[in-house]
Amino acid sequence: MPAGARIQENTMKENSEKLFLKKEGMLWRPVFTLARNEKKIYALLKEKGIDAYLPLRTHVNIQPVISKGKNYCYKRKLAVPMFSNYLFACLSYDSCSELQRNRSVIRVLPVSDIQEDALMNELKMIQALEIYSENAEIDVSNGIVRGTRVKFIDGQFAGWEGIAVDEADNKGFVYINISSVEANIGLRYPAMWCEAIGETAN
Repeated sequence: MPAGARIQENTMKENSEKLFLKKEGMLWRPVFTLARNEKKIYALLKEKGIDAYLPLRTHVNIQPVISKGKNYCYKRKLAVPMFSNYLFACLSYDSCSELQRNRSVIRVLPVSDIQEDALMNELKMIQALEIYSENAEIDVSNGIVRGTRVKFIDGQFAGWEGIAVDEADNKGFVYINISSVEANIGLRYPAMWCEAIGETAN
């Protein structure tokens, strides 16, 4: 088995056995990373002895191959992050500040004691879905599809509103049209910083 596949298999096994426990002076927090940097940050946290969780899902990659005039489809199962750009970690104030300085981390989202309880319940649900995905491919969406009215809840333009003109791409971004002064402005914005606030437009 290739080394990469073995690491992915071990990570999924570790995830299936993970217990989400409260720790004194620490909080479970979502960590927002650069695209395709989730596994890098997860490995860094593990190396530092920090409890972290990178939800994975099974994705079947189909690669068409033409050999000697015949068409074949090469299928390969991959373990990919369930949520693009996101993982979760149990962090103290100091470890959170240190992680924020990592160039692969965009932001560590703030969580209160009360919010942590809700987050931990969601992580248990995500863990069950991850186990299910080992034998059945699942699709993940943040609910934003073409025509959905959204509000930016984070980033430089927090508070602005617009209409999604496309679904999130594989890097976790949506294209938004912002209507103002009788003009439309196309803006590429992280899907996880957008909250659906209205019905899908016809």
